[in-house]
Amino acid sequence: MRFMDLLREIEGNATTNTNKNKEVNIGNNNTVRTGNTNMINVGYASVLQMDKDGKVSLTANTEFKIVVGASTVIIDKKGKITINRKEIKVDAKDSLELSGNKSAKIGGKNIGITGSTDVQINGPKVNINK
Repeated sequence: MRFMDLLREIEGNATTNTNKNKEVNIGNNNTVRTGNTNMINVGYASVLQMDKDGKVSLTANTEFKIVVGASTVIIDKKGKITINRKEIKVDAKDSLELSGNKSAKIGGKNIGITGSTDVQINGPKVNINK
């Protein structure tokens, strides 16, 4: 059966169940409009949820990965965040704080620390050129 156009309106709820696989092929564009919340749930382990207020929530049980070209951001289930790329820029309009309960390190071939008014180095033991 082949239709040129198809419009289906349902007044109540609609459910589609398939015991195997479902595939949808769309030649050009696909638009889904939802009044309140739209959710994609994969095996209850990965969930993408968006609501009408502009909140987007992505839940992954083991790993969340964003890839753009050669750049990657990976968040694993232990809470480790890894950012891989040639250059990373952090631009804070008011303040920037880097801290770690165990340690915080800045390393590289050339490191510059500049302040337009004051530069403070505080600690019970400060080693310079050690």
